[in-house]
Amino acid sequence: MKAINDLKGVFAIAIQLHSIPKAAERKKLQRQIVVAAKRLDAGSRRSGARPLSEMIESDAARISVSKTRPGRLGRRSPLFVHPSFPDLGGPDRLIVGEEVPERAIRGLNPTATRGTLAGHVAVWLPADRVGLPESVDEQVLGLVGKMRTKLAQTRAGDAHRVLIVDTWTAHSQFRLSEEAEAKVKRAIFGEHSNVAGVLLVTRHFDEDVKRQRYQMKPLANVALRGSPIVDLVAQESEMSVPEVLS
Repeated sequence: MKAINDLKGVFAIAIQLHSIPKAAERKKLQRQIVVAAKRLDAGSRRSGARPLSEMIESDAARISVSKTRPGRLGRRSPLFVHPSFPDLGGPDRLIVGEEVPERAIRGLNPTATRGTLAGHVAVWLPADRVGLPESVDEQVLGLVGKMRTKLAQTRAGDAHRVLIVDTWTAHSQFRLSEEAEAKVKRAIFGEHSNVAGVLLVTRHFDEDVKRQRYQMKPLANVALRGSPIVDLVAQESEMSVPEVLS
């Protein structure tokens, strides 16, 4: 989304994964998408014709890159796909990126009808991996190495450090097993006794209120007393919080 938001046009990108791509494959696909988008951004569309589209075929994925139209202020842009892209139904994941032009903010013009530019990226998982790209345990344990690297990069003697990790596993419907949670705590708190907790965070854009909503799951170092995150986790474990509030 960051790459295509740097372009002038607005894009709709549909990705059907044949397999979960490794890091090198993912970077290659990203480069191909950006190259196709730049080509489309430089082109023009005849009035009444279908939006410009390109297909990208690889062992890892089938990708449709389409140049679409900006939506009206407060509305998403139309979601177009290449004619040869298969009808796969609703995507397993939908990421929406929005960018408001400076001219719409500077004048606070209520009559602006093309204020919000919204690009779409829809991703369908492989047929044998419907639901999640990997288990919650695998995903969180796979992040341990990155957590250690960040802690090493930001050396500090201060106690009560908190590591904030952006991950889809923080969604309320996903649960980390007790065994995996214990492994993460041993790996992080065992080597860094001044780290009070790991905060797993995920966010999504709420169209109804036009702002981001966050969900968080804390892993606390209970041996480090007096830390706000440790005290909060202890309090929540002793209280019954209504589901509507939690």
